[in-house]
Order: sequence, then C-alpha cells, then structure tokens
Amino acid sequence: MIGTPHHGRHDPGFAGTVGYFVNLLPLLGDFRDRPDRDGLADRVWRELRDALRCADVPLSRLIRALGPASRGDRTPLFQATLTFQQSADDLPLAEGFAAPWSGVGQVMGGVEVEAFDLPPRDAAFALALYGARDRDRLAFRLVWQRDVVDEPLAHRLRDAIRRGVLRFDSEG
Repeated sequence: MIGTPHHGRHDPGFAGTVGYFVNLLPLLGDFRDRPDRDGLADRVWRELRDALRCADVPLSRLIRALGPASRGDRTPLFQATLTFQQSADDLPLAEGFAAPWSGVGQVMGGVEVEAFDLPPRDAAFALALYGARDRDRLAFRLVWQRDVVDEPLAHRLRDAIRRGVLRFDSEG
C-alpha cells in the first residue's frame, strides 16, 4: 500500500477558493504476478478508481476507523508515497510547475529565481517518489528517511524504478 495525494477540489464550487485541500489516498496493489504492460495499466486504473470513491474521507478518519496498530511517528497505513504532477497548462517545468526541481528557473516579480536541492532534513515517509512530466520527458526524485532506508537500498530502488520506466516505455 502506498499513499498518493489527491487534490480534493472535485466540487466546482471550490474552484476559486484559496487553501490546501490535499488528502492522502491509500492505494492498494498486489503485483506479485508481474502483470504485462496492459494488465498493469488496467490494474492501476482499477485501484485508483476504487480509491477515488473514498477521496472525501480524510486520512486521519480512515486511520481511526480501521484502527491499525500505531508505529510511533510513522503513518500506520503506508510508509511510501507517490506524487506525480505536471506543469500548469502544459508549460515547461521552468514556467509553470508547482514544485520546482533543481535547476528550474523562473522570473518572480522581476527577479530571476532558480531552484536548487538541499539534502532533506526530515522526510515525511520512509520513501517518497516524486514524478513530473515536462513536455515529452519524465523526471523523478526519490526521498527517503535515512534511519529507515539505508543509502544502498535507496539506490537499488532508484535503479529498479529507472529500469521499470524504461521497460514500460520500450514496450509501448
């Protein structure tokens, strides 16, 4: 199970409202049978549709209702998140992306600003994979809690994600 953010703005009445509406949705998945590309896509879309039926239920309420065992400072339902964003109005990352990546530059109030990475002090989850579409390419960033996931394991996960994306792309 992983968590993924949901925008929480499906009601048109909130379209002009300023505020943070994001809720984390738990997504279930069992891929031990190693489905082919079409089977994987079908399964992921099915699981996402199932999760979206409960998108209005706050994660904290879901946790209370399910009553999973608490693990201290860890979220009891999942320890990994997947966040995928695309730039506003299909602009390049430098012109419309919500969360800039290292090297992405913007002009804000007449001042040229460029994003750069700082090593994260605290990651919210054991693993967090961030993805973005920038025109015709994908960019990913993996962040992890160093007391839960050691660097060699994080690098093996990064490499496996890279191989999976390349394999998925080559099959299409």
